[in-house]
Amino acid sequence: MKLNNFTIVKSIRLINITFLLLLITLVFVWLIPVRLVTNHVNPIYLFVAYTLLLILYFYRGNQYFEYDTAGEVFNLKTKNFGPLSFLTKFEKSVDVPISKIIDYRFINGFFRTELHLFIKSKKSKSGIIKLKFNLSYMNKKHLHKIKEDLERITNKNNKLEQQHLQDNITNKLIV
Repeated sequence: MKLNNFTIVKSIRLINITFLLLLITLVFVWLIPVRLVTNHVNPIYLFVAYTLLLILYFYRGNQYFEYDTAGEVFNLKTKNFGPLSFLTKFEKSVDVPISKIIDYRFINGFFRTELHLFIKSKKSKSGIIKLKFNLSYMNKKHLHKIKEDLERITNKNNKLEQQHLQDNITNKLIV
């Protein structure tokens, strides 16, 4: 299954332009105090509110994602998009064989949704690597499709693992 949310790019561009316009407006209010604004609200409070909005925007994480499980490889890629992406150039991607996926969890936090993916690996001492992906800008329809797809993959892998263990036990008992 292939999914992406390229439609959010237009919305993110609009949000980024709004942030830039707000910043320009706040600078003008600070430098040239407009009595209509400064009589009701201190410009410092406006800057604090703007900064908090910007922090929340970046806290939510990368806006664009691509998801593909069409072949034998699980592909997931997230990245920032738009004029403010130069502030955080963080791009995260993973290409893993589907047979190595053990489990997954969706963690819903404060304005944030994360996918925790557990993968078999020989690189770690425990044999399992945990990967985190921020999928906050994904709509519920896409989240539901990914949950169904990952559930199908993990069920298939668990059945294959159980069958492999039974075959090993049977082979040891016969020998």
